[in-house]
Amino acid sequence: MKQPRTPISPEILQQLTRLRPAIQGYALAITADHQLAEDVYQEVAALVSSDPTKLPDGPAALPWLREVARRKALELLRPHRRAGARLSEEVVEQLAEAFTARDHSSELSDRLARCVAQLASDHRAILVSHYDENLSAEEISTRVGRSVQGVYAVLKRVRRALARCMRRGITRGQDPWREVLS
Repeated sequence: MKQPRTPISPEILQQLTRLRPAIQGYALAITADHQLAEDVYQEVAALVSSDPTKLPDGPAALPWLREVARRKALELLRPHRRAGARLSEEVVEQLAEAFTARDHSSELSDRLARCVAQLASDHRAILVSHYDENLSAEEISTRVGRSVQGVYAVLKRVRRALARCMRRGITRGQDPWREVLS
């Protein structure tokens, strides 16, 4: 006989929503694929929703979610094996340690938003088109009137500028995730 389903509490739902950027960011670091990172979060949320009693209470919840996200990310990567570099197990473990240290996702998001706001408007538009709207370089080049290589060059410069901007905040001692981002 099937056990009755335990309803998910609003507190657990809020916790999952609050930790979504951290879970997805951790999954993205492992998978290097935005869609797979979203899939990992959905799998984690589905697991918790199907049986909320599996989620430990208090401070034990974050390491448990991290481990579930790691396993789901590696599981989802199996059929998507692509040529290219993958993170070593050591790097995944370092990410895990940084993930469990403290939830800094909102601090990182705020810093990233400030860094993006500092970009030139045309560069910001290219960045948003590529990452938020998921447009290819060819589609962006048509939209903004640049060559495809020009779009790639802007994206490369923007990524470097964002990395420098994020590191500037980190070197001021504002972020314990410095090992992850440097």
